[in-house]
Amino acid sequence: MGEEHRLRERGLEYATMTELVFQVENDPDGGFTAKAVGASVFTQAETLEDLKRMVRDAVACHFEDPAGRPSMVRLFP
Repeated sequence: MGEEHRLRERGLEYATMTELVFQVENDPDGGFTAKAVGASVFTQAETLEDLKRMVRDAVACHFEDPAGRPSMVRLFP
């Protein structure tokens, strides 16, 4: 059963997040970190290309229901 269905069963509105912004920083130990603004999503990687893949994976894991995933993800330095 999807999250949308569970929320509607409890009489709650289901809202999807349309955009998720990540703050990207250099990691003092090497590589990069990305932390979502307004959501509990965090990941890290050695290169920027790897970080982009890790962000997509982290978003998919955090928002299990594809219908509830943000339609746009932005990375800001």
